[in-house]
Amino acid sequence: MDRLPRHFYEYCQRLGIFGGWEGGKGNGGHVGGEAPAWLIPHFEGTIGVLERYCATPLVMPPGQKKLRVDVIWAGESVVDRPGAPPLPPHPDDTEGMKFLTVQRKGFGPNGWAELLPGADIVCHKVEGAHHFALMRKPFVSQLASFLAEGLKVVQETGAI
Repeated sequence: MDRLPRHFYEYCQRLGIFGGWEGGKGNGGHVGGEAPAWLIPHFEGTIGVLERYCATPLVMPPGQKKLRVDVIWAGESVVDRPGAPPLPPHPDDTEGMKFLTVQRKGFGPNGWAELLPGADIVCHKVEGAHHFALMRKPFVSQLASFLAEGLKVVQETGAI
């Protein structure tokens, strides 16, 4: 994944996407539309690791139990919000930004089948949520139900 340019973070900040971290452990009681001080460095550090990572297909030993993989997609991009101004083009735009800013048309395995050959890949979509909203109300309950469903199948079938 490409690094996200500063103007992308500023755009999300203006829309209030990163705000609202009321309560919660470790956020210093942060409330409001601004991102807590730790959030952007967290994103930058995570993306810094991801941009250097090159995944290779997982080769399962013969006789190994089948993998169950649940892919959970956000149904919207960060710019698909009522009243949100468009994100203007910028010279620092990266190809990787499209993952977060372009309306996704496909909600399938998106390369996971190639990385996990033979796996049972189940895809889910959280309608109305963008990437950064998945772990927040009201979307987190649907996310939790998808996770619970996947874990239940693993428990019942012995898949890994």
